[in-house]
Amino acid sequence: MILAPKAVQSNWAAEFAKWAPGLKAVLYDGTPDERRALRAEHVEPGGFNTLITHYDLALRDCAALRKARPPAARRRRPGPSCGGRAPARAPWPRALGRWKTAMLAS
Repeated sequence: MILAPKAVQSNWAAEFAKWAPGLKAVLYDGTPDERRALRAEHVEPGGFNTLITHYDLALRDCAALRKARPPAARRRRPGPSCGGRAPARAPWPRALGRWKTAMLAS
């Protein structure tokens, strides 16, 4: 799973198509109905190698995305819980706001 800002998700998908055409990269974005259709299409074993999405959707659809992991990832380890744990660093907009505040204060 690749968590990228929404603005560069299509770039990630294009890079996979260019440099690793044998890998199936799924761009996971859209309305709830579109995401449900993507999950239904790619949840079967071997349906994808890489899932590209952003942090908000990963948290929102965590329970469903855990089922959509590739078969090899399911065997290795159970994966993180969907308990809404805080990220290791602040998401981009919040971090940018703190940076701007710090720069204006100095």
